[in-house]
Amino acid sequence: MPDVTILLLSDLHIHAGDGGAPLARLAAVLADLPAMEPPPALAVIAGDLADRGEPSAYAALRAVLAAAPVPVLAVLGNHDDPAACDAAFGSRPAVLVAGGVTMLGLETQVPGRTGGALDPAALAALAAALEVAPGPAVIAMHHPPHARGAAAWEALTPESTAALAAAIAGRPVAAILCGHVHRDGVRLWNGVPVVTGIGLSSAIDPTRRAVLHVTEGAGFALIGVTDAGADIRFASLHPPRAERARVPVAGLTGG
Repeated sequence: MPDVTILLLSDLHIHAGDGGAPLARLAAVLADLPAMEPPPALAVIAGDLADRGEPSAYAALRAVLAAAPVPVLAVLGNHDDPAACDAAFGSRPAVLVAGGVTMLGLETQVPGRTGGALDPAALAALAAALEVAPGPAVIAMHHPPHARGAAAWEALTPESTAALAAAIAGRPVAAILCGHVHRDGVRLWNGVPVVTGIGLSSAIDPTRRAVLHVTEGAGFALIGVTDAGADIRFASLHPPRAERARVPVAGLTGG
């Protein structure tokens, strides 16, 4: 029976030559992984690794990820440069498996566009991977599926969203993990929870739409996957979580 926890990170927006807060936050989260309860077995970075796609930004990220205590799957976002990223990393895994759970990376970047799309080759590869997945699968991609009322910049195109729905229909997809929108959220889409993470660089005010209000904010999510479904928890990194007390769980009683 699968029982795996996945760490969701996204939207680092690393700038060349600038160690910056996102890299420091990433290093801190990775260092804390063994102490998390339960500790994640896999990690995903759901796109926008670099802000302008500079080679030195990817080199800085590679150096931090070298200390990761778990396998990391990273997908590209609309800010990323595929050639510069591949030059720094050599190759990036598109599939990771742990504890019977298969994590699949999908590339949704469309050059020159803020919004995303899936090409036929990506959809065919996804269908083939789902066909042989030994248990529940989790999909990681930068752009979330299109939703009613979503602006074009926020998501996949409606056409790609429909094609993705067809590709996963009847398949054991436990969750879809995304970034891009810089806000924590969960949406049930065709029976599958779509999780978006706030990311490690900044937040976007969800109460404003015509003009994006970029604010302070950073965090990550933990997604627990079992046969029963997905358990999703969000943790804030900035503003920092100030501890006020410690309460032993053993001392709590049920209602």
